[in-house]
Amino acid sequence: KNNLPQTQSIARYHFLRFDHYHTPNILAANAIQLDSTLGYVDRVGFYNGTCHPFFLFDLSKNDITSVLEVPLILMDSALLYAHYMDVKLSEIEEKVESMMHIVNEQSGMLVVNLHPNNYSRFDDPRYRHLLETLITSSKKYALKSLKWSSLSSLRFK
Repeated sequence: KNNLPQTQSIARYHFLRFDHYHTPNILAANAIQLDSTLGYVDRVGFYNGTCHPFFLFDLSKNDITSVLEVPLILMDSALLYAHYMDVKLSEIEEKVESMMHIVNEQSGMLVVNLHPNNYSRFDDPRYRHLLETLITSSKKYALKSLKWSSLSSLRFK
């Protein structure tokens, strides 16, 4: 018996593959309800100018789509890769806390992208420290962890 869902309602493109003119329409045409692609690749912050979900705009139809974008705010590779921010161990807490503080002030959502392959890098203690900081700071700000599946039941206007 096939236990896989018959439809996929959540997407996250690799940023370089997202085309602002075509992708929103493709996602909507394929019944994708949620996306979390739009964020910075080389830094943390508010690429969309917000930490609140919003509906993607279809430039080809000049209309709002049914696809809810949940903006990506913080990505491990942006913080730690040498060719991006390359933050020092001592700077991780400040960067994470800064994003969490702003999101908390705005009653927004902090979407974090962690690449599992990075956490087998035992030679770099920054990855473990990043995870520990995310957990500790989440508790400090009383941020709740949501599963993607629970987001599809939320309705935003």
